[in-house]
Amino acid sequence: MVYAFLIILPFLSVLKVLVQGATAKNKINSVKDCLIFTGAVSLASALFLSALFLRSTPTREELLFALLYAAFSTGFQFCYVLAFRSGPVSVTSTITSFAVVIPIVFGAVFYHTSISALAYVALGLMAVSLLLIPDKGQDAPGDAPNHRGAWLLFTLMAFVFSGLNSSMQVYVSHTNCNIDNVVVFSYYFSAAICLLSAPLLLRQRISLRPERSLLIGVPVIAVCLGLYNLLSIQTLKSISAAIFYTVVPGSHLILINLVGILLFKEKKTVTQYIGLLLALAAVILIRF
Repeated sequence: MVYAFLIILPFLSVLKVLVQGATAKNKINSVKDCLIFTGAVSLASALFLSALFLRSTPTREELLFALLYAAFSTGFQFCYVLAFRSGPVSVTSTITSFAVVIPIVFGAVFYHTSISALAYVALGLMAVSLLLIPDKGQDAPGDAPNHRGAWLLFTLMAFVFSGLNSSMQVYVSHTNCNIDNVVVFSYYFSAAICLLSAPLLLRQRISLRPERSLLIGVPVIAVCLGLYNLLSIQTLKSISAAIFYTVVPGSHLILINLVGILLFKEKKTVTQYIGLLLALAAVILIRF
């Protein structure tokens, strides 16, 4: 069953990115919108997971881990949405998928996981591809003009938060904590962080409206996001981080770029295709 999760997880992540990217480009016009949207998704995820998996009162340690997990996850989702708003969805998702480097290094430092010579080659390939993939090609229809700097900033911030989030997954998987409690309450904390922060932006207006696309999109993203994080930690209990962070990001990398080309009509340059091939090779090599 655990190996089935390795197939399910990339499809969950791509479906989430697909709906999240479309919403970001069409509905979100300000930081306040982004906070409310992220908070709504987190609250929906918390309620969904609570109904299915919450069966016990969390311990103080579980709540502490949930709070840390929420901080990293909220930062990632917030920057992710803003990056989607100002740049190409598939390129953003590809760059953030390179964050697999962070949990692998985390495992090597704290759990003495060895890093092979091929893994160092993979890290070099990732660095090269990271320079090639943001190559300025023709953006997809709907991309905000003249926002390349903002897109790169939010993408790199999402990269860092994604790596920290994944490292937290590895850490929690090595504890005796109830994983369901940690993940469920992390979303309650995330919702509180976002929804309590939004009113502080007094000068910004809310342009989000309870339209049908949002009423459908938010639950879809919430279910995908909640299940992805819960199944990821469960899978990491049975499979090494090296295998997990090879198969899932590698599959995601292929699927999300197909989605970008076919659905978001993103046109990539030859340089970007070379970068993608190097990235795929890196994700494969890094497990050895």
